[in-house]
Order: sequence, then structure tokens, then C-alpha cells
Amino acid sequence: MRILFVGDVVGRAGRTAVSERLPGMVRDWALDLVVVNGENAAGGFGITEAIYQELLDAGADAITLGNHAWDQREALVFIERAPKLIRPANFPKGTPGRGAALVETKNGKRALVINALHGEASSEKQGIGFFCDGRASLVVGTHTHVPTADHQILSGGTAYMTDAGMTGDYDSIIGMLKEEPLRRFTTGIPSGRFEPASGNATLSGVAVETDDATGLARKIAPVRIGGRLEPALPGFWVG
Repeated sequence: MRILFVGDVVGRAGRTAVSERLPGMVRDWALDLVVVNGENAAGGFGITEAIYQELLDAGADAITLGNHAWDQREALVFIERAPKLIRPANFPKGTPGRGAALVETKNGKRALVINALHGEASSEKQGIGFFCDGRASLVVGTHTHVPTADHQILSGGTAYMTDAGMTGDYDSIIGMLKEEPLRRFTTGIPSGRFEPASGNATLSGVAVETDDATGLARKIAPVRIGGRLEPALPGFWVG
């Protein structure tokens, strides 16, 4: 199975990168499963139903959330009719929505996508990776909006990457216009809202190919397309 995970889509710039690039990636790389982190897609904070549908239309098979899951209050309602929208599984009992989804892939198979809100530090994410080693095809972290260079296949056969990075404008501070974060860092005083940067975005993520017999990973590579970051493509799919 060919899997693409797309890191945190930040604001309009990130959504534009997805809508312009993902359909061609699905076609050219013959992708079977695309999972997109969409918790920052609506102005950098949360997701709306219209954006959820926009990401699905671009080729996503599942969309994950995180600590910004409910920043757009409508998500508390529409998530119940959005079977491919997955909030963290370890939210309190009674939280709307689902923390895992069994989705049908583009090749007619099924894949279980689980979302957990756990790792703030890289060590925590690594711990989850080793805890799941041999029991998952891929464990990939999000949240820092900075791609890490530690993509690897663990000894038990699970593909792992500490952070897939963001799909957004990297001429920014984690996807936000630099001025307000810099002002807060230098003065300690907030003076306005964080606004997403609107420049040319880099689509960042990770590509994994699994063994159909075992479900474990055979190949892993980072993905970075467009924007300011150095490009990275999965050589095993790109001739």
C-alpha cells in the first residue's frame, strides 16, 4: 500500500498547496491512502465543514485533528456527520466524534487511522513510536510545524517520523506572520491576534510503502514540495 501523510495544513496558503498539488500526487504516485492533518486549516485555528470537504475533494481519505480541534465551534457539531474527520482518541469520554476510523482506501482495502494527543516533546513521540513498533504501519508526529530528519523504519517494521512538518508558508513563525510572535517574544505583551502567513506554501509530509502481506513498512521518505524548503520526493515512486 502506498501511503501519504500530509503535515498540518495552515491557513489558506496551506489549503492552496493541497488543492493544487495533492490531486496530481495521488495520480502520479498511485497513492492508496492519504491522511491530512487539518486542525490548523481554518485561518490557522481549527477546521470548518467546508474546508473538511475541500480537503476530501483534493484527495484526502482521512483528516486528523489535535489540540486545535474545536477552535471553530461548528466542528463540535459537524464532526458527527463527518466520518473521515478524526479527533484525538484520548479526549475525555463523551467528546463528540471519533478517535479512530476504519477508512476504505483508493485500492478498495481498509486502513485503521488512529489519532492520539500525547506528544509535545520529541521524546514522547519517539516513545509512542517504539510502543507501537510492529503493530502499526506508520507512526508520525505533528504539532511543531517543523519537519524532522529522522524518518526511519523501526526494528519491528513500523515507519516512523517525529514530525512531518507543516503545509504552509515557512517564511513565518510556525505558519503565522512573524510580527506578532516576535513582539510577544521580545516584550512579553500580546498586542494582536496571530494571523497565518499567506506566501507560497511548502507541502510537507511523509511517504510510506507497506507490505500487503504484513501491513508493515518497506520504504519511507520525507515529502517537501514547493515554497521555501529544499524539495524532497520519494525516490521509490519518482522515476
